[in-house]
Amino acid sequence: MNTTPSARASRRPGARFGHTLRALIAASAVAALGCGSPDAAPTADPTAPTRVGLLRVVPEARVDDPSEWGPSLELALEAEFWDTIVNSDHAHYPAWRDKTKRYIDANPAASPKMTLYVTAGGVFQMTRAFSGPEPDLALAGADLVDALAGAPVVARELPDDPSAQVFAHNTLAMRGLLLGPRAAGLDELETMLGLPGSEGRAAAPFTYGMLEDEDAVRYAIALTEGCETFVCNWTTELAPYKPIGQLLMLAELHAMVGEQTEMDATLDRAAALAKVRGWPFIARIDALRATLRTRTYRPGAEVGLDGIRWPMPVYSDEVNCSTCHVGGRPGSAGVPLAAPYPGADDVTPAPAPPSFRTR
Repeated sequence: MNTTPSARASRRPGARFGHTLRALIAASAVAALGCGSPDAAPTADPTAPTRVGLLRVVPEARVDDPSEWGPSLELALEAEFWDTIVNSDHAHYPAWRDKTKRYIDANPAASPKMTLYVTAGGVFQMTRAFSGPEPDLALAGADLVDALAGAPVVARELPDDPSAQVFAHNTLAMRGLLLGPRAAGLDELETMLGLPGSEGRAAAPFTYGMLEDEDAVRYAIALTEGCETFVCNWTTELAPYKPIGQLLMLAELHAMVGEQTEMDATLDRAAALAKVRGWPFIARIDALRATLRTRTYRPGAEVGLDGIRWPMPVYSDEVNCSTCHVGGRPGSAGVPLAAPYPGADDVTPAPAPPSFRTR
């Protein structure tokens, strides 16, 4: 790896980005939130599963000590990252982000996966900006740069990591769809669909469903095939409840096109699966059902988001990342779930390319 100062700068999210986005961030930047952490446990096993209420915090002194640098420290930082995600602890995140970026800048040999987590964390923080009655970019601040500028770095430096590639291309798709050009965003989604494995096809519907286009939503539904095959049911030790998250997404997609019967049936399936698998957020299912029964949408152009459905889907809100990742094991990216879901090995062909692309 090239470790010249310029190469190290390009690895860090936000080191380079377009003038338009910089102007947007300058107008919306806010001070970092303070941090608080229930049940902080700096010495806990970093490979233990995440859980609600646990936050394994890496001491600042360890991050700043070169003798500590390397895989062990990076695993500990990863554990703190996933604990933050699972607890939807947006207040703690800036403390993790700042020390992790400091580590990336100081250590030329830092794993590119650290950049992946900072990029993913930027997306995690950005969800707050789109969870209220109106978009509030002041809640995104510099995290927007981390997410959108970090994605191409991740795509370049982790070419053989399927999960990283899916995440990077999906983030770049959102950049195109939110900031333009739209065609570039759609290109990224189609690239995802061609990636090996199931994750690209599983992730693409989340983004297609944000488009203000019924055909795009119906294409997202078609991509999932009812969430009965590998598309939804293959997952890893890092996201043990992904199939439940996919069902919640599918239910919302049905609701968007007025298919209430299908929505209810899909949520019933999610509830049954949640009971069998011991999903700790089962109360969210009834809450989602109540929300979707009365949810209405308006053109995103009314709030400055041309071509995007508003409000954004519930499945993209500020707690949604925890849906799939609670109970996940840090350091297990790409490791198939030890107790696979039925249908995880049933590979099926993708539907034809989207018809709405040419409009």
